[in-house]
Amino acid sequence: RATTSNNFTIKFKADSTVNIVNAELEIDGVKKRSHDAPPYTYDVSGLSDGVHTLRAKARDANGKESDRIITIGVNVLWDYTPSPTPTP
Repeated sequence: RATTSNNFTIKFKADSTVNIVNAELEIDGVKKRSHDAPPYTYDVSGLSDGVHTLRAKARDANGKESDRIITIGVNVLWDYTPSPTPTP
């Protein structure tokens, strides 16, 4: 079980063999930030207590898209299995 506070920074990485032209971050299905260049970050403030879904999506210059979805708990204990291991 794992939790985080209501205020935190999300950082994500997008890689391709060609340039990344757009990277987006969604929280619970709502787009929060769109980037056209790194760093890909978003400062979260006041996210409600509970379980939330984060989605990072990227598109490269060839139009290929990829996304990753993780679930987090904010000030609540929950069973996070399975969830990707964060990269350092």
